[in-house]
Amino acid sequence: MEGVDNEMASIRDIAAVISFIFSRNRLCVGIKKKLSSVAVKNSKMGVMGFSEEDLVDKLENLTPSQQGIETLSHWIIHHRKHAKRVCKIWNRTLQNAKPQMKLPLIYLANDVIQNSKKKGPVYNTEFKAYLLGAFRSTFKTASEKEQKALQRVIKIWIERNVYPANFMSSIKNTASPEAATSPVLTTAKSSKSFEQEESIEDATIPEPEELIKLLNELDTQAASGDAQIREKISKLPSEVQDPSVLETITDIESADRLANIVDEACSLLQTYNARLVKEMEDRNKASNWLTNYVKHQTIHLETEKAELEELKEKLSRVDQVRKELSSHINNLPDLAHLKTSSPLPSVNDLFKPLK
Repeated sequence: MEGVDNEMASIRDIAAVISFIFSRNRLCVGIKKKLSSVAVKNSKMGVMGFSEEDLVDKLENLTPSQQGIETLSHWIIHHRKHAKRVCKIWNRTLQNAKPQMKLPLIYLANDVIQNSKKKGPVYNTEFKAYLLGAFRSTFKTASEKEQKALQRVIKIWIERNVYPANFMSSIKNTASPEAATSPVLTTAKSSKSFEQEESIEDATIPEPEELIKLLNELDTQAASGDAQIREKISKLPSEVQDPSVLETITDIESADRLANIVDEACSLLQTYNARLVKEMEDRNKASNWLTNYVKHQTIHLETEKAELEELKEKLSRVDQVRKELSSHINNLPDLAHLKTSSPLPSVNDLFKPLK
């Protein structure tokens, strides 16, 4: 009997082990399925990496729906360390987009700006340089319904203090029927800002590192500054420049010798000319980059100045309130110096009936 009990105990132990193995396997399968679904989701979202090609493709194929905009917004916020490039490419895409795709791109910027606040102000700052031109461009080609939608976005931004009041006033002016039909603005300062913003809408604004690299290359590797090659060219034999030398050739050996000299000279000159052409292209590129970069920074400076002035006004009002409060406190009676010989009546004294 004891042997049977031992055998039954062994069977129960084995059953428990088998049950444990099956439950562990089910748990592993569940974990694998969960990890697989997360991996597929991440793959679809593209959160594993960032490239400008991916961003351009996502922007150009943006689905104009709430889900499509929120999905791309989440991806952009995830890659906030690339905010400067993201905003530059967003602006270029919007300027080149068909009229019906401009408003969804504005909605995308709105979603990114408002939902990235908890991560920091980087997108708020980087988008700011392009918003005037973006709203103006979108409003010009928008239908009446789309124009009202743009104005609703602006109203929400004003209510939520997304940007300083002066800047929002400028955006509001660009998204109005008057601005859409007339390029003339009310003040010289506004007109200057309009022209600057208009001129860089489609322009390439380089990264500082790119601009510095190009200028350094022009300074150290320019063909026009290659003294050795220029000296070689100046010392080329006169035969390569004088066609009359051909009349003096009387044998094959002389012709071959002259042909070799001419081939070497042609190779040298063609290589040097190609370098000069490349240098000229790079200098034109550097000139355009510098112009666009200065204009871009000027717009940044003007918006920051406007924000600074608004903050100064707020500081002035706060300081005025502080002074008034300080004056009020100083005019309050000093209870410590009141005479103690005439104490104030107690509550019971106040409610005693008159005799």
